[in-house]
Amino acid sequence: MQRTRSAPGVVVKPRDEHTAVVDEDLSLMIIFGGFIEGERTNEIAIYDMKQNKWTVVEQNGHENMPCPRSGHSAVFYQAKRQMYIFGGKDSDSIKLNDLWVFDFQTSTWA
Repeated sequence: MQRTRSAPGVVVKPRDEHTAVVDEDLSLMIIFGGFIEGERTNEIAIYDMKQNKWTVVEQNGHENMPCPRSGHSAVFYQAKRQMYIFGGKDSDSIKLNDLWVFDFQTSTWA
């Protein structure tokens, strides 16, 4: 299971140009990236639909992770509990052409 930080009343800030995917088995909506208060982010936030609770994922391997981005694409691979993200724009609005996978069992990017 992913390592998360959570507390009663955790508020995930509004964002735009992010992606949202769903882990149907665990009833989770997973949000990645986008703009938060005018800055691009690479944060992963999870909404647990059964518990009505938000958490923010602590991402292991901080030196090997996608840069903050917006306007990207994302899909969730249910069998392996992995989220794939592609492209988008970085903090300088440069178009990206990269592919990343986040493994929710190890909380690491590749």
